[in-house]
Amino acid sequence: MPGARLTAGERARIADGLRARQSCAAIARQLRRPTSTVTREVARNGGRSGYAPERAQQATDQRARRGRSATPGRAHAAPRPAPQPAESGPGLGPGAVRDFAEDFASVIMLAGTPRMPARVLAHLLVTDTGALGARELCDRLSASPGAISKAVRFLEAFSLVRRERPPGQRRDLYRFSGDWVQTFARREELFAPWEDGARRGAHLLGPRTPAGARMAELAHFMRIVRGTIVQVRERWRRARPGPGS
Repeated sequence: MPGARLTAGERARIADGLRARQSCAAIARQLRRPTSTVTREVARNGGRSGYAPERAQQATDQRARRGRSATPGRAHAAPRPAPQPAESGPGLGPGAVRDFAEDFASVIMLAGTPRMPARVLAHLLVTDTGALGARELCDRLSASPGAISKAVRFLEAFSLVRRERPPGQRRDLYRFSGDWVQTFARREELFAPWEDGARRGAHLLGPRTPAGARMAELAHFMRIVRGTIVQVRERWRRARPGPGS
């Protein structure tokens, strides 16, 4: 069943596929599961290099036990109203959109983004406004205010999220910046010290030494990467669709 939880046997097959250097999509086809299910499973449990099926199964069992043990206590507490989702979509309920956000967060994590920043970014991306308050994010992600604030600072460093203070409000609103150009510019800035440092290392070590040749190769690679980022940035400026298009 595509919607059922992964079994221990399926997790073992995922581990076998990863050892064989198969993609998550290929493993998912063998299991007859959605690719997002396998991608999320791997991202949550150590990534491609650290995935262990036994640990993944234990983590799932522990989450299930916590959910069951927390149920009786809820009867004594006043019910907390669920946050109203800002998502839209033909025939989509808030649960479906929220599940997609978690799946997409797993994809973002595979690119090296830590889990909480990836989840914050994904949930901002699927809202119509592109913005959520700290309390809304805490509710949606079941996270503490400190964890949300730390995740936002990480995303701010890459110009992916900005803080806003609506007039008359005391709490910040976190908004997806939508400025992919600035995000790429930030990436280019981060790679510049790599190129400069590698070039200096190559000069210091000497081009005829293995270490010097390695540093020279890194400097050359970073120069190409930076140039590619600049080209992509300019192409996007020219090709970006205007409002209403």
